[in-house]
Amino acid sequence: MAEERHNVDIESLPSPEIQRETPASVPPISTQSVRVRVDYSYLRSAPGALKLLQIMFTIASLVCVTSASYAGLNYLSLPLAGRSRFFVFTSVVSLLATTAIVFFHSTGLSRRMPINWHLFDFLLCLSMCFLYLVASSLIGSACVVYQNKYSDWSAIQLPTGVILGYVCLVLYAVGAVLAFRRWKRGSQFAHRRLESRHRGSASTNVVT
Repeated sequence: MAEERHNVDIESLPSPEIQRETPASVPPISTQSVRVRVDYSYLRSAPGALKLLQIMFTIASLVCVTSASYAGLNYLSLPLAGRSRFFVFTSVVSLLATTAIVFFHSTGLSRRMPINWHLFDFLLCLSMCFLYLVASSLIGSACVVYQNKYSDWSAIQLPTGVILGYVCLVLYAVGAVLAFRRWKRGSQFAHRRLESRHRGSASTNVVT
């Protein structure tokens, strides 16, 4: 009897339901491809052509300064080599920054970045003007020292680099002026647009 009751009790128990875990729905991964296309219209524009000139003269001045030598000594082994290093530093920074700006604008990637490019370009050109002024002046004074110290000094690379450095200074000064005008024009347009929105919202509030 006990065995029968035990069997009945076991049979009377509800059968456990097997719950199968369903995998959670995985959200679809957005694969938005960024297409990079070269916009040649920027390179043909005045800002793009100015950037290309800055790159060309920067490379030329860098080559002239780094190719200077005397009696088998390169520019890093000459006296006052720190001035040459500062000029090389200025040229490399300007070359990398200007090339990056040309790349972002010519490929359209600048539109995807929340950066005020006119203000950035203005600050960059202004900084390059100061750096090229100091670097070219230092190399110019070093040329005078070399000519007074070495009677047979006839290297024309450093004077040519000084001239090209001042040309870069003028180009970046022109770029700073143009970038400042574009920045002021854009800020004035944004201010007028904001004022028109405020006036529109104020008129709708008065009507209601």
